[in-house]
Amino acid sequence: MNADNLTSYSVGKLYNPNRTSWPESGQFNYRGGATELCLFYDNPTESEVSDLRSGISRFALVPYHTVIFLLYRIGENGRWSDATYSWWRVPDPERVPPPTDLTPEARVLLHLNLVNSRDGILNAMRLVTLSPGFTRTLFSEIRRQMARGRPDDPAYERQVSQAYALWPTTRAMLSAAIARTRGGD
Repeated sequence: MNADNLTSYSVGKLYNPNRTSWPESGQFNYRGGATELCLFYDNPTESEVSDLRSGISRFALVPYHTVIFLLYRIGENGRWSDATYSWWRVPDPERVPPPTDLTPEARVLLHLNLVNSRDGILNAMRLVTLSPGFTRTLFSEIRRQMARGRPDDPAYERQVSQAYALWPTTRAMLSAAIARTRGGD
């Protein structure tokens, strides 16, 4: 998938034409040179749709061994949640290294999608920018992950479990954040 594919989504249509249900979760990806946070909610409420479309969005980054955690809070009343990321779990054709020649004002453009996990329909979408400092830190952590080499699946899953044992809630994980930003900063 490239960045053009991320912008071809349509509200009211299937997020993925090959799937009609998803586990409730948040999925963060850097693939095809684009960043995406997809939130799969069980029958999203009007408030959740409104929050994604126009609410305040906050983000934090926590690296743990070979795992990157993107922490996020969407809307003023939303709760902090997290999504894991690994360069090595992105399909080979979609692995595009992050740029190294960033200008001081360069910002990630993050695609936010809200999908009904019961039927796979995209309920809302939005684009937000992430601050230059957050962008540099995110890309640096992805390059660090690339340089470490591919962990086997059991090792990766073990590291995710260890992180959740260390920080049993996303709010607790915030204490280890190496970067924070608001969408649009």
